[in-house]
Amino acid sequence: MTKLGIFAAGLCLLVATRAAAQAEEPKQNVVRAETPIVAGNVVNAKKRALADAFRQAAEQAFAELLKLGEPMPSPAPPGVAQLKASLANNAQKFVRSYRLIDQQSEGGVLKVMVEIDVDTVLLRREIDRIRGAAAAQAQTAAVKPVARVLFVAGAAPAGGLVAAALGPEGVRAQLDPAGGESQLLASAARQNAFALFVVAKSAGEERVRGTTRVPVKCSLTWRLFGAGAQAAQGPAVARADEEYGFGADETAARNACLERAAATVARGVAASLRTPVTSAPFVTLQLDIADVGVIPVVLQALKRLGSVTASEVRQVSANQAEIRAFTRIGGPMLLQALGRELGGKLLLVPTRTASEVVAVKVQGPDTPLPSPEEKR
Repeated sequence: MTKLGIFAAGLCLLVATRAAAQAEEPKQNVVRAETPIVAGNVVNAKKRALADAFRQAAEQAFAELLKLGEPMPSPAPPGVAQLKASLANNAQKFVRSYRLIDQQSEGGVLKVMVEIDVDTVLLRREIDRIRGAAAAQAQTAAVKPVARVLFVAGAAPAGGLVAAALGPEGVRAQLDPAGGESQLLASAARQNAFALFVVAKSAGEERVRGTTRVPVKCSLTWRLFGAGAQAAQGPAVARADEEYGFGADETAARNACLERAAATVARGVAASLRTPVTSAPFVTLQLDIADVGVIPVVLQALKRLGSVTASEVRQVSANQAEIRAFTRIGGPMLLQALGRELGGKLLLVPTRTASEVVAVKVQGPDTPLPSPEEKR
């Protein structure tokens, strides 16, 4: 064989080897996302764009992993919907690493292209946990629905928008004319129904640069109560969902914002109603911290609570911590008991309160509360 032939053969072997090596490498998702730049704040826009990119990558991996292994029962267990819904706000939990490939601002919109490595091992573990729970539940008697109708109340138009958005989510909602939470609970108690009270807030923002659209930021704070005697125990879920709306004028933008927020609330309420009303064996505390030194203080307070049998730290980073508290009381009651036990050593500012998950911002007692401008 000539030298030229030997060189060509070696080159072909090298190309084939590299191709095989590349085929064995794990594929990473390259995701594009965009978000409007509100009030010229590029930093916040970048955070929202990255969060959306993480959500897209996690949801894609979630859909692919569901196809593997044993098929899910039909209808799918509530845990599947809950895990998928959690990716909207907590997708970064399943991101091992990411690399920002490109970032551009155009017409008041920030566009990013991100290479994301999804932690499929952790995501698969969560899916397997749901499969196991579904199999165990299938061996027991089916849980009967606690209530057939959900009574909804709230100042117009928020209450009506949420009630209308619940229909496509499979929830029979009835708009109640109650002007306050106590009146709503009285109406729901007569029908042994769930109750949902909604409070809306909105505020105009600065115009998006380069466009004529008017932006409005709105939030819907909602409290979901169980049926019958469960309502007396306090809300099963207490949460606030924020959205942005855009329109030709402030009224149109506010209506668009409230419609988007109502759809978000409806999805959260539907997921909560599909969850069995009995307390989980543990409550997950998601802590937003400025100093890891607060973790031992929280653990000691949990240890002193008679309603908590054990607690364990699941994850810790520079500004986040996740603690699992084994207890039969729900998240809202655990948060109240923990706050009393800390006795002012730390301030707990809840950002999400549900029966199984409580997300709080942990602050020192001398930390000043944020001003309205800082909240925006």
